[in-house]
Amino acid sequence: MRNKFHGIIPAVLTPFNIKEELDIGSLLEIIDFLLSSKIHGMFILGSTGQGLVMGTRDRKQVAESIIEHTNNNIASIIHIGSNNIEDVIELGKHAIDIKSDAIACVTPYYYKYDEEAMFEYYKKISSILDIPIFLYNIPQYTGYDISIELMRKLSDLPNIIGIKDSNGDFSKQLRIIKEVGNELILLTGTNEKIDSALINGIPGCVPSISNVFPKTCVKIHDNIQNKNINEAKHLQEKMNTIMKYYSKTVVIATLFETLRIKGLKSGYVKKPLRNLNNKEITELREILEKSELT
Repeated sequence: MRNKFHGIIPAVLTPFNIKEELDIGSLLEIIDFLLSSKIHGMFILGSTGQGLVMGTRDRKQVAESIIEHTNNNIASIIHIGSNNIEDVIELGKHAIDIKSDAIACVTPYYYKYDEEAMFEYYKKISSILDIPIFLYNIPQYTGYDISIELMRKLSDLPNIIGIKDSNGDFSKQLRIIKEVGNELILLTGTNEKIDSALINGIPGCVPSISNVFPKTCVKIHDNIQNKNINEAKHLQEKMNTIMKYYSKTVVIATLFETLRIKGLKSGYVKKPLRNLNNKEITELREILEKSELT
């Protein structure tokens, strides 16, 4: 099981059309684009995938469409997180029905929770859903940062096998590897430190940027696997030169526009997220014309 979740695992985009309806045709085009780049897995309906602004019906349709299209030939992690635990359980059971390899569940947000409440939340999910489970830690969005001590306690629960950690604290991620790396598979949400993460023993990366530059991300991974560390670092530095354009509040819309510039049908965001304005599109196009990233 540990060997299944590794390498470059894009946080897959979920495209909508201009009327804010799911665009399954564009979704599957994105999936084929990613698969052609030899990615290692897919993280579906997370933050980049707009899962948190979607209803359960649309989330199920996206998950079904991807799993059916790929015929389960690539590792899949479906994010089921929600503030409503009934929705979490419903989406988790659906993920089991469509034979996803694993699920992920973000910590509850908005209200303030203590460690006891968080433990009981995941305990209930673990007791009901018989499928490998990844914790999902992204405190800059949720307001809650899972401590390593809580990770250790949660790792004793049935089915909890890993954590997607996107808190941006690389030193903490190195501690996770050292202190609970035997109990939990660590996937990092980093964009700027894919090379450093893989060099330091983090098994897998879930970068949003791999939606638009999947080949570059896979090359970073492959060079590290082949001990070509300098080439991996060179590729990471090239990608980091334009990363600031993908670190704004309109990051998802910027990813969609990049794919459109690259020739895909792509898609649009769902409100309350916003799409790029004409000035931003022109600026992005000029930046990409100078880039050699793939």
